[in-house]
Amino acid sequence: MNSRRITTVLLGLSAAILLKSVDAGPHPEDHLVPFRPSIFDKLRPLLYKKLLVTQGNYGRMVDFVGDPYRGEFAVSVQCDERPGVDKQCSVTLVKATRNLGALLEENLEKGSLEALEQVAVVRRRASIAPSTASSIRSTWIKFLRDVRPRAPNGPVVMDAERIEFFVGVPTPKKEFGEVPDRYGRSISDLVALGRTLANYCEAADNVRPHLAAKIERDAKSLIATRK
Repeated sequence: MNSRRITTVLLGLSAAILLKSVDAGPHPEDHLVPFRPSIFDKLRPLLYKKLLVTQGNYGRMVDFVGDPYRGEFAVSVQCDERPGVDKQCSVTLVKATRNLGALLEENLEKGSLEALEQVAVVRRRASIAPSTASSIRSTWIKFLRDVRPRAPNGPVVMDAERIEFFVGVPTPKKEFGEVPDRYGRSISDLVALGRTLANYCEAADNVRPHLAAKIERDAKSLIATRK
């Protein structure tokens, strides 16, 4: 066998091994998963108290930001559904001015959450059309009804963001879920939708109509992709 053929065979074997390695790797999970016990369990009640300041009856996304220099935030959509009242809907963004997760780690030995309780939050609110709010709620519910267990022996990503989705406040009787450690396209789009809602709250008045149209369009598109 000449040297050129040997080289060709070796390259072919290397490519086959590489492909096999890639195929054997964990595939992205394109669905929400149940909450997993973590350090955030101790933080969650205080974080909810600070960030969930509205009814959020049309959907919430809570982002436990992985960057220790950025505060966690929650974006909530709510509508007034009282009988005899015109339906008014809004989006609220509440952000912590410090990263509570990082602060919790600093104070674990003290066994006190006093330092976390003193962290201030910034709140932004914007009205939104009922049709857009309804599209958001339908999207959240569609994904929450498809929460599935994590893949066995899947990857565990340390120090990553933890992003939660639910409607209202999560309780044992309500559907809630978080993004998996390694997620696919539709979950990525769901997270992007939540972040666009956050941007909507901070945008100038003349920019919001464009963002609102995008939010409703993206929400309907996401619903159409879920079977």
